[in-house]
Amino acid sequence: MSKLLIKNVKMIDSSMNFKGDLLVENGKISKMDSNINPTDIEGLKIIDGKNKILMPAFIDLHTHLRDPGLTHKEDLETGQKAALKGGFTVLCPMANTKPVCDNEQVMEYVLRKAKKLDLCDIKQVCAITENLEGEEIIDIEKMRTYTDLFSDDGYTLHNEKIMRDALSLSKKLDFKVLTHCQPEFEIVKRDLNMLKEVEGNLHICHISLKDTLDEIKKYKNDGYKFTCEVGPHHIFGYGLEYRVNPAFAEEEDMKYLIQGIKDGYIDMIGTDHAPHTKEDKEKGAPGISNIEVAFQW
Repeated sequence: MSKLLIKNVKMIDSSMNFKGDLLVENGKISKMDSNINPTDIEGLKIIDGKNKILMPAFIDLHTHLRDPGLTHKEDLETGQKAALKGGFTVLCPMANTKPVCDNEQVMEYVLRKAKKLDLCDIKQVCAITENLEGEEIIDIEKMRTYTDLFSDDGYTLHNEKIMRDALSLSKKLDFKVLTHCQPEFEIVKRDLNMLKEVEGNLHICHISLKDTLDEIKKYKNDGYKFTCEVGPHHIFGYGLEYRVNPAFAEEEDMKYLIQGIKDGYIDMIGTDHAPHTKEDKEKGAPGISNIEVAFQW
């Protein structure tokens, strides 16, 4: 029986902030206490957790692992290893691969490879439209057997009929529509107005602006149910020329987003981990490689 004792560590989760010891037996937490005596336990490995924090692993609802087709930038193995180093064990890779993940073949390729690697839990996102072109909606009912996350992220879904149909289907088939919004405020306002009309399960990706959050707050205060995220880089920096989508905003926006997290209006932090080669970045490709450092204490 494998046993691990972590001593003198600060343990934090959604309901606890506690300093003490934690015992793991056969991969499961068996005991937490202010002081666990190691002499009473045989075959024990001990880790000194002084000046460390122990937390539940993180879920990243928004990441780009570039697999298949763009593996010179990242692949399922390198992306998952980076995620584990950053504390993430559940990843939701977006569909803007090459070919696009809008069909069973690509979906099954990702899931098979992820299962073989056996690193993180992968919940692959499926595209809403064929080839992310925003013109023809895919067979969502068929792809729903693989995932409950659908998004054309990387591209704004400007076709209002398809967006409305996707939201309507999301209620019927119980899945999330993850919307990429550019121009940010205008598309968020449009999508929230659609949600008001047809209902459904909406998630708003990577907001960056004070005005956007004000619109979100208005709808949440009126009782509408949806979720939204912010990227770690948008609550870390402002006014930077480094190219990401959406662009870095101003200090006022950044501080407003941080307060929005504290006030409960922003539901989660999604990394939007989107690695590129050095050459692609020099040519202006938007994206940041950040999953290893998204959480820092």
